[in-house]
Amino acid sequence: MKTNSIDICSLNERLSKKDSLTLLDVRRKSDYEAFPKIISGASWRDPETIDQWAGELPTGVPTVAYCVRGGSVS
Repeated sequence: MKTNSIDICSLNERLSKKDSLTLLDVRRKSDYEAFPKIISGASWRDPETIDQWAGELPTGVPTVAYCVRGGSVS
């Protein structure tokens, strides 16, 4: 699996251009429930159940995952 990073300015630029990408909020469930607001266009996915939903991600478009701390989860 190829991994890269994207900074917030580049992500904002891609979102404003309506570039095709999958945007995932992968904060832990407790963090999400404490503050359920997400970036517009994102969907929340529980990182503890990645094996259940990873196969549902579209292929052929970049996927950007983010979490509250930017650590091991994202």
